[in-house]
Amino acid sequence: LRLDEEVDAAGFGRLRRPRHIVLVLADDAGFNDVGFHDPDFKTPTLDGLRDEGIELTGMHVHPTCSPTRAAILTGNAPEAVGVSGALTPYDADNELTVDVETLPELLKATKRYKNYFVGKWHLGLTSSALGPNARGFDRAYYNDGAFVDFFSGQTAFRGCSLLSDPTCYDGYDVKEDGSIDQSVNPATGGERVYMTQRSTEKAVQYIQEHDASKNMFLYLAYNAPHTPLQAPSELLERCEGIPDTPESAGGQIGVNFRQIICAMMAGLDDGVAEVVAALKAKDMYEDTLILFMSDNGGSTFAGSDNGPFAGQKFELFEGAIRVPAFVSGGAVSSWNNAGRVAGDEVQDTDVFGFLADYAGVLLHRRFIGHPDAISFYKRLRLGLPFGRPHVLLYGGLPGLFSQSLIKTTVNGKRYKFVNNPSAIFLLQGNLNFAARGAKPLGPQLFRLDGGGDELEESELLGIPFDLTAPPSSEDVLQLVLTNPDLDVDDKAAFLLAQGLVAGLQSRALRPDTTILDTIALDAAVSPGFCYLPPD
Repeated sequence: LRLDEEVDAAGFGRLRRPRHIVLVLADDAGFNDVGFHDPDFKTPTLDGLRDEGIELTGMHVHPTCSPTRAAILTGNAPEAVGVSGALTPYDADNELTVDVETLPELLKATKRYKNYFVGKWHLGLTSSALGPNARGFDRAYYNDGAFVDFFSGQTAFRGCSLLSDPTCYDGYDVKEDGSIDQSVNPATGGERVYMTQRSTEKAVQYIQEHDASKNMFLYLAYNAPHTPLQAPSELLERCEGIPDTPESAGGQIGVNFRQIICAMMAGLDDGVAEVVAALKAKDMYEDTLILFMSDNGGSTFAGSDNGPFAGQKFELFEGAIRVPAFVSGGAVSSWNNAGRVAGDEVQDTDVFGFLADYAGVLLHRRFIGHPDAISFYKRLRLGLPFGRPHVLLYGGLPGLFSQSLIKTTVNGKRYKFVNNPSAIFLLQGNLNFAARGAKPLGPQLFRLDGGGDELEESELLGIPFDLTAPPSSEDVLQLVLTNPDLDVDDKAAFLLAQGLVAGLQSRALRPDTTILDTIALDAAVSPGFCYLPPD
């Protein structure tokens, strides 16, 4: 416990000073889509906060939006709380269950937090009972769906193609406390605003209205830089001259996608600067912890850069699951180890544990129902190893394919097990995985280098995978056990990973996929990407 806490009979720490929390979540920001990793990017506020705080280079997340958001808010593997993949209007069963306690609900139970949500929700579409106001947030300004047109507030309820497709915007999706906000709906005479700026305005408003004598939890989930790639001219001008990435599809239509990603992140950075200024104006900043991260890696075909890692959103290569992240703020700047880099492995479920522990919730008294959350709060403050034994990610698109990833250690050797790491891009005909010597389907086992990334020469296991007749689990097991190139530790790592995946599957609320799920080749899947010009 910190010196400014005591313990009450309910299992909550009594805090002698406020502990405000600001969680800033970028949407699809790649590891290199920030100025502190790519100096061409214009994010001075994020860069400064990172320099004053502690960068979390070992942060792991799920490869798509909804699962990461569910993991953060519940401290549970997302499939165990009903979220097996990215939520779409055609998959209403894939919504966050009402039976699990969320972080704002837990904080509200302490009777000392007021909770605010701004931005992309993406955990429930079919009922207001599944929205943020029903899940512990006192005030909420948000869009339900996966993404919105940044200038009109229209959302995508049909799949989009790579090029501009007006049919993918057919519904206005901007709400405050469950009611549609028509004030920024140009279609009904409302003001035309840039949605990143609108989110910032609402976050600042909530800070200004907050009673500073009470603890505040602000979850600011920007839609940027998720597609559609849109930014006002003043932001684009800041990023003139930045080269597009080799994998970007922008050249097909004569647009520099990387420049737009840079501009969208510059707008997000401006917003964070306004939030910090609002906190300081209320004399709250010195008691505020800020956690910044992305929900998954970026889409390289849309101009994001996940370097130095390979892969992109939807995959299980490191570029999809390793994201920029740091903790900062006035509450962190006083820590003895502020200004350093922490490379220990953590994952999205641990954000729940970290923030709850910081808020004074004792793990052994209040973490029942949040079994996948490990708090690294005190260890981070003291500069100690975080102690996460495994990284466990499981999901995919329900009814199409399953994906799983396990990182674990056997006899001092670090292994990574993946299954179907790039299935969705095989369905799209995207063959980027072939260029980096990786297989899109089937189970694979890697030894990891010191940075946690897979090495091409370190692949130990590659099971031949026939789309029309995938091998059974029994066949795979037999191939592993009889493989003369695998030593005892290699085989033990594979068996341990299989067991951990089976444990995750047994908890899934929708156990309709298997470890070697057959791919539905006739399924029409879109990566949810549109480019729309600002006008």
